[in-house]
Amino acid sequence: MHYAYGNIDFAQKRWAAAKRAYEASLRIGLASAPTHPITAAAYYKLGRIHHERGTFENAKAYLDKAMAIAQIRSPGGDDGTMARIMWKLSQVLESEMFGTFLKDAAVLRIRVELTLRSLTAKGEGGIVFGVDEEWSVDQEEMEDAYDALVPGNFR
Repeated sequence: MHYAYGNIDFAQKRWAAAKRAYEASLRIGLASAPTHPITAAAYYKLGRIHHERGTFENAKAYLDKAMAIAQIRSPGGDDGTMARIMWKLSQVLESEMFGTFLKDAAVLRIRVELTLRSLTAKGEGGIVFGVDEEWSVDQEEMEDAYDALVPGNFR
């Protein structure tokens, strides 16, 4: 329930309330199921809040924790959860004010775009991109495409 309340506050851009709700969800998740998808989702949303608020280091740290859980859950390769986290992490790395991580962000962006194309070609997600198709979508549509790779209750 805390995660769901966090999503409501997040959608309304009430960052402090959303942060409290996701932190409550995270406390429960870490105590009972530290590698559960909801735990990774709470880390992801906390990373997004810190990205929205401009706190780069915190955003990156939370996204790294979400990615660690996603990698444990899917050791065979990149899945939808990992693609979504990598997409947001590439945005965070690009937004770092000194441009220190631009090369890392570019490499990650290539990896995640290939992953998205591969997954959507297999029918995962809600938006299907052709392998040879030129991408002409905006940031919000891309965000939706990566969100569609994750079950609705973890968005």
